[in-house]
Amino acid sequence: MKYKFILQEMKEASDPNVQAFLKDVERMKRLTKQEKDFYLKTRYLSSSVKKLVEDFIPYVIYVAYSYSQKTKTLQMLDLINEGILGAYAAFDYSAKYGILSKRRVQGSIKNYIRRSMNRTDGQIVF
Repeated sequence: MKYKFILQEMKEASDPNVQAFLKDVERMKRLTKQEKDFYLKTRYLSSSVKKLVEDFIPYVIYVAYSYSQKTKTLQMLDLINEGILGAYAAFDYSAKYGILSKRRVQGSIKNYIRRSMNRTDGQIVF
């Protein structure tokens, strides 16, 4: 499903937290190639990592939406939060070992979302 359709479907939700998150997402601007290159060169700074993670938010939303159909206990925002944590983890790994690629960040996002689903699905949540 296209990203714009996912956002439209999320806007129809009655949850005020989702609405507030969507307002923040709509205010974010995608990074240009030059900005992305600059932030990648300075990725050891926390402000640069924050900007780079924000640039992955559309991908996180897309992946979270695809997995939200498969989980019974987690809400969409929970999956998005796990995906964002996965993006931060990939940049943390990069700071330690110096290895970073778009594929590594995307894989980390998917892994964190899958792990959160495995932790909660099949368990009784009160």
